Amino acid sequence: MCCTLWSCHYSNTLSKQEKEYLKGYEDIYVGVYVNYPPYQFVNDSGKIDGILLDYFSLIEEKIDHQFKKKVYTNWQLLLNDVKLGVIDIVLEIQQTEKRSKYLSFTKPIFTGRHMVACRSNDNYTTIQSLKGKKVALGADYSIEEYALENFPDIEIVPKANESECLDALIHKEVDAVISVEAVLNYLITKKDISDIKVEFALNYENDLGIAVHSPRETLFKIINKANDEISDEEKKAILEKWLYDIHEPFYKKNTSLFKYTVLALLLLSLGFNIYQQKKIRNLVNKM
Repeated sequence: MCCTLWSCHYSNTLSKQEKEYLKGYEDIYVGVYVNYPPYQFVNDSGKIDGILLDYFSLIEEKIDHQFKKKVYTNWQLLLNDVKLGVIDIVLEIQQTEKRSKYLSFTKPIFTGRHMVACRSNDNYTTIQSLKGKKVALGADYSIEEYALENFPDIEIVPKANESECLDALIHKEVDAVISVEAVLNYLITKKDISDIKVEFALNYENDLGIAVHSPRETLFKIINKANDEISDEEKKAILEKWLYDIHEPFYKKNTSLFKYTVLALLLLSLGFNIYQQKKIRNLVNKM
């Protein structure tokens, strides 16, 4: 394999058993959910693309092994398939109590904010202001589990993906949308939506990690080791590649303001994740 964004250095941390495991299992499948831009999506050339695809390629390079990809447009189907063992790895997913029953999770890779978007002429500035209102969000996303438990006064309207959520908001089927900040900003820009605003953040972070079907203990150890080897500089290189070398139509509106706004959001998320990890390490060291 050749590396383009970073210096390639294969892992020396895998045990003999782990190396033999990879040689013995050629049909290890990674589920890729392509309705989650800019993290995962299908580009204009018909190829799967995105921040998490680049990140996982780096994991593959570190262990000198390529996994097979299975593309999904339906998140619920992906979750069902990983429960059944049809796929072994979920490329990006947030840990929840329900999911922990059948998945093992790496530490978060990228951390973002869950935001509330509404129509420009509406004035919803707090979660309390949405009492009795219809709010769209992704079906079986972690935010649905959180919202159903914490926002009993809001009518939750599950949709297949964020694009359908925004369409429902545009057509006044719902009053607001809850989604991850980077995804909202991407779709609003790509769809050239001018009458929707991203209004406020929820007190619920989006911690994206990689998950492995729980029975695959050795596979999880391999993925976890490779993930731990990825440095902050390598993460930054991926983000910068997406900000400055991206193909159309991600920067269809390729203005400096747009680029620097997205850069600030992504680096802020990365910085927060790094800060949290250092804080945890300091606490452990003091124990």
